[in-house]
Amino acid sequence: MPRRPAVPEAAGELARHRGRRFEQHDVLLRAMRKITTVDAFYVAEFIGENSVHYHHQYDGDVFDLPGSHAVRPGGVADWVRRHRRTYRFSADDGRLLNSGIPFGKTDELSRDALVVPIFDGARETVVGLLSIQTYQPACYDTAAVAALEELASAYSAQLAHESASSRDEATSDGATSASLVSDTLTALGAVHDEVTRDLRRAQTGACDPEVALRSAKRRLEHLLSDLWARELHEHRRVAVWLATLTTRQCDLVLMMGRRLGNDGRVPSNGELATAMGVAEATVKTHINAVLRVFEAEDKQDVAAAVWRLLETRDHRTS
Repeated sequence: MPRRPAVPEAAGELARHRGRRFEQHDVLLRAMRKITTVDAFYVAEFIGENSVHYHHQYDGDVFDLPGSHAVRPGGVADWVRRHRRTYRFSADDGRLLNSGIPFGKTDELSRDALVVPIFDGARETVVGLLSIQTYQPACYDTAAVAALEELASAYSAQLAHESASSRDEATSDGATSASLVSDTLTALGAVHDEVTRDLRRAQTGACDPEVALRSAKRRLEHLLSDLWARELHEHRRVAVWLATLTTRQCDLVLMMGRRLGNDGRVPSNGELATAMGVAEATVKTHINAVLRVFEAEDKQDVAAAVWRLLETRDHRTS
């Protein structure tokens, strides 16, 4: 059975779509659909120790909106990251998988699934997940496992190559909030113009309305994926900053972020000192160090950045 040619072909396509994550993720999906049954699919990325972001999810041809969730101890994401190997549905009859947060057809459970780790370039750290699932039982044999792992490896190698060869992509550290907003408005304007054009063509019978609607939906999915990737970049920056702090400094900023998220305000230095059991002068010293690391002007900016990383967000509306 011609399973393997899809993998080297996909590796070449990944390189041709350099830096375009939406297209690269679609390459992975199409390759696995040539090899085996795929009813649901996702690519996810770990940000720091506590968050996993699902930014490319499909159930059939339905694009599931991106979302971010806490890494639940004992869940499948946590298991794959800790064990550094592929999770197979058949290993526990789907116990880990089906205990997690569902997507796609939430009233129907997967009957077989693979969740493969995506490693960094040096294969030292699991940085993400690649998964295929199906509503049919016992679909994924060892050849399917090998193919998905090879695709994950090819994707990892492509990411490492892009990172090493280019430091000035659109999501580089130099991108400002203002420029991101401007880019978003430009992209939305382009989608609006394209939809308006297709509506006019459909009204005159120049194109099939359903085809035009599907095309517009596809363009919006692409835009959502791009915006989500940029948001992930900001989360990644915060996670790197947190990793450079001392334990006490990290405790401090996490406390500020959680308080801001819970009741909308940042605790005073006195409240922080009381909660940490230290002098207020010590808190001030920690905060000054934190502001330098975060390149921030005040505690509010730091707390907001941390809360955005910690916050669980599900963008799905149904």
